[in-house]
Amino acid sequence: MSVEFWMSAADGQTHTWLTAQGTLHAPVYGWPHSGSGSRPSPPPDFVLEIGSPSTGRVDVVEKRDDYAALGIPEYWRFDETGRSHGTRLAGDRLVDGVYQPIAIEELEEDILQGHSAVLNLDLRWEQGQLKWYDPETGWHIATYDDQVARADQAETALQSERAERTAAEAAFQAERETRAALEAKVRELEAQLRCPDSRSG
Repeated sequence: MSVEFWMSAADGQTHTWLTAQGTLHAPVYGWPHSGSGSRPSPPPDFVLEIGSPSTGRVDVVEKRDDYAALGIPEYWRFDETGRSHGTRLAGDRLVDGVYQPIAIEELEEDILQGHSAVLNLDLRWEQGQLKWYDPETGWHIATYDDQVARADQAETALQSERAERTAAEAAFQAERETRAALEAKVRELEAQLRCPDSRSG
């Protein structure tokens, strides 16, 4: 069973969905705000808006009213700075057709957390970044961007390791050639000592 998850980026273009198991998948078609085109049916179970100065008020007021009217169970807002939405992390849960605020807990100075009952996941604002956590294990759920960054880091580390190995092999080869040249010189000198030049007599 999958829970539909829609996330609108600050530019209104990025949309992804999340399964009930918490695995992030590739982007799918967006679910535009009223007046910007037709919407698929039925509406999603969860909506998350990423704050920007140009859409802050729309996210907090107009979209909140729209989503409540459409019966979307949960509506969340994430704001990197808190200046667009007036808060860094906020969520609403639909109760009898009306959105009620979801409790947001301050775990540390730079960490805010709220729980999504729809997704059964914890959402966190961590130093300006959106993070997802499994409430049962406390494990961080890697997003697609996290996985890409991790793959890039692994590739960079692999390339660095290869470069170091190549440099070490080159140094070893140079050392072997130098040793071989010295050994050849020693053999040449030994041969000269065993067979002195006849002119020396």
